[in-house]
Amino acid sequence: MAESNALKGMTKEDKKAYILDVSLHCLATYGYSKTTLDLIAEHVKVSKGTLSYYFNNKEKLIAEALDYSGNNILANFQLTISKFDTPAEKIHAGLSGLWNELSTNHGIVKVYYDLFAQGLFSERLRKLLAELTGKFRNVFVDLLIEGDNGSVPDSKENVLIKAAMLGSLVDGIIKQVIIDPEAFAGVDLQAGMDNLFSKICEHV
Repeated sequence: MAESNALKGMTKEDKKAYILDVSLHCLATYGYSKTTLDLIAEHVKVSKGTLSYYFNNKEKLIAEALDYSGNNILANFQLTISKFDTPAEKIHAGLSGLWNELSTNHGIVKVYYDLFAQGLFSERLRKLLAELTGKFRNVFVDLLIEGDNGSVPDSKENVLIKAAMLGSLVDGIIKQVIIDPEAFAGVDLQAGMDNLFSKICEHV
């Protein structure tokens, strides 16, 4: 199969980004176990040989797709919080930004949880997931430390647990909405989440 017109005229980096986007779509649609190099090549509209020129095995391709997606979300997160001044405002804005992004893109949540399960068996995926999760957690750690007024210094352990809680709050609720949408039918999730973020940020 010849390369599709979609790839022609692109730089090598742009081609890789396009393949990663298509791979994420396949993962969200078919799941990890059914997403093969053949399937991705079919959706990209290139031969498997052409696909293998950029990514020589499925695990490497999936790992790069996860890294690519996670870093894009992190970049948007950091851009959002950079527009605010105080740590509490940044935390609120960051949580709201993550909620908006994930609540309008359930596909990436499905991919994340699918690959999280695979990471229990694949050391490469586990390390990559741990690295991406750690990047978000560390942003919250830094904001919590910055917001500490010093009157009653928080322990390192408490800061880490608070940061982990903040990092898991949005995707944990999104997961429930995806799994059990009937339970949230008619609920103004945006207003509810914003109220929750406001209350949390009064105490962080």
